[in-house]
Amino acid sequence: MPGKFAEMRNPLMYSNLKELEDIHAYAYILARVYIYIMIMKQAKIEDNLIVQAIDKIL
Repeated sequence: MPGKFAEMRNPLMYSNLKELEDIHAYAYILARVYIYIMIMKQAKIEDNLIVQAIDKIL
């Protein structure tokens, strides 16, 4: 069964996207932050600098 974001992909391509619920927006933000953290960890950026960067995003 496709996830919620996969279900939204096709309507998005045709500019027919329904309004996102808050929970979906929060899930997207958390996923984005987690990806940024993984990239910065891989680049061996110090934890305190990662925290500062994430604070600026949120």
